[in-house]
Amino acid sequence: MRRWLATAAVIALLGAATPALAAPSPEPQPLEPNRAGGPALQVSGFRTLPGEVEFVLHPDGFASTPDLSDPEVTAESEGGLAATTSELPESSADPNRAVVVVLRAEDDLDTLRAAIARYAVNAPDGVAIGLVAIADRPVNLIAPTTDRNDFLAALARSTGATSGDLPGAVAQADALLVGVPGTEQYRDRRILVVTSGDAPETATAGTIGARMAAGGRPLDAVTVGTPPESVATMVAATGGSIRTPESASGVRAALDRASAELAAAVLVRAAVPYTLSGRTAELSVAGGGVTAAATPVKFAVDPDAIGAAPVPASVTGGSIWSLLVGLIAVSALLVWFAVRVLAPAMAGNEGRRAMARLQRILEHPRGGKRRSRFSVVTLSGKAADVVSKVLTNPQRRAKIELSLERAGSSMTPDQWVALRIAICVGLIVVLGLMFGLLPGLVVGFVGGLFGTRTWLRVRAARRARAFAEQLPDSLRIVVGSLRSGFSLHQAIDSVATEGDGPVAAEFRRALAEIRLGGDLEEALERVAERNNSRDITWLVMALRIQSDVGGSLAEVVETTVETMRERGRLERHVRALSAEGRLSGNLLLALPIGVGGFMFLIRRDYVRPLYTTTVGLIILASAALLMVVGAVWIRKLVKVEV
Repeated sequence: MRRWLATAAVIALLGAATPALAAPSPEPQPLEPNRAGGPALQVSGFRTLPGEVEFVLHPDGFASTPDLSDPEVTAESEGGLAATTSELPESSADPNRAVVVVLRAEDDLDTLRAAIARYAVNAPDGVAIGLVAIADRPVNLIAPTTDRNDFLAALARSTGATSGDLPGAVAQADALLVGVPGTEQYRDRRILVVTSGDAPETATAGTIGARMAAGGRPLDAVTVGTPPESVATMVAATGGSIRTPESASGVRAALDRASAELAAAVLVRAAVPYTLSGRTAELSVAGGGVTAAATPVKFAVDPDAIGAAPVPASVTGGSIWSLLVGLIAVSALLVWFAVRVLAPAMAGNEGRRAMARLQRILEHPRGGKRRSRFSVVTLSGKAADVVSKVLTNPQRRAKIELSLERAGSSMTPDQWVALRIAICVGLIVVLGLMFGLLPGLVVGFVGGLFGTRTWLRVRAARRARAFAEQLPDSLRIVVGSLRSGFSLHQAIDSVATEGDGPVAAEFRRALAEIRLGGDLEEALERVAERNNSRDITWLVMALRIQSDVGGSLAEVVETTVETMRERGRLERHVRALSAEGRLSGNLLLALPIGVGGFMFLIRRDYVRPLYTTTVGLIILASAALLMVVGAVWIRKLVKVEV
């Protein structure tokens, strides 16, 4: 009995729709523009495969059916992708698209139902169509189905609207697209609102539209006259379209256009290059004279991407010559370093004699007494002379000389400045050949400038630490000499003559200053300044007090030595206790730098936005600032003064 009633309802509905289907089409009424920007393309149903991406391309709001047989697909930073189109692989038994129609009719119900029936008949067979109608409340009349008879039977049961809860009806239609079992097969989900008359506004329209937009489900609307604000809000949020015929009779033309657009949708497949494997990039599609909005797509990892990588191009002749010039510059820099830095550092041993022979060979390459015009030593001396004309500030020269003395270097300030300039130039040339002119210029200059300064400070700190460790034992010799009846000058001379290392060298220099007429205490103060030694400063204070009040000089020096030893034991104990904190701080500071350098070497495309975009440069500057702040903070936490 129920089947006979359903069949009768279908026959009655088709009878009402037959005049509309069979009668000649009236003159099309002018439709308001569906959007402010004109016609558009909607991209949905993304599916990513290794080396390939496919999606559904749907025209929206065109005056005539566009030709989408040859769309232009573009990926961010990669240019055009090779794309092909085909018909959607769907049938009534295996649909992959669904449309839910929301009907709200205050009047002209039969006209709107006839237009929707025509829309269902004209739609492709593989598109599942559902229906939600509004009476006194929204009612789900039928879930998406490809059986047009069932849909028309449900349409015949719809009644006129007595409620204005249009956003609620749209929410129910959205639930039919995503909440019903079997809807996971749909790659393209749409909602079509057909309404006449005004609808009261609700506060949920924006929320519902945002939820649909997040799921990629557009909302299209056909409204008689001015669309309700709630409909306009949801359409704008989802990127859909609005058609506004002036009367209910114009709804048929609008729905005919919508069914034609459903039939014009195509499946696009595009080949993904190996450089986009596993990356997220913006994908743009153009067709029919319109470009769709860029969509971020996460491409699948292609296991064959490495094999598909192009073979590197051969090095050009210009690159070979540039590399040769860089190697020559680096070689000259290494020879300079060996002659000017290593030779003074190896004084007093066999290495010193070997370096002296190397220097004589460089000065006299043919064995004669005539200096070679192209000798490296000659060029370095000329460079130092040029620097001496520029470095005329006495305070600056004195500061550099003090730094060199603390490091135990025999170089002059002119030679040191010339060496720093040569290192900077060499690094700029090498890094410029490897990474480009601008990175090589910046990194080479900064690295050469701060690298040489750091090297000098590390060497000075190492020498000062060795001086502090040797000083108590050396002063113990001074105490023994004083107890044996030697004077203070003779005791210091015995340490300078018999000892070795920084303490003996500094005491020899102090004795030389005394023999030239200087004061012993002032000479020792200069020793303390050169080696940043508080122990020598305390020794000088003790000697001055002893010379003023008298007493045993040996006992004064011995008390000072015991104080130094106890302080050294306490300092070593503190360093052992704080070793874990210092190691953790160094690891925390080195970790981001090491990871960033590693990623730069193996996946440079991944970190390129950090130094090629404004946002990336801001992030890098902020990270560097935070690293400096963190380094200072950690240093304050783990540094314990003894």
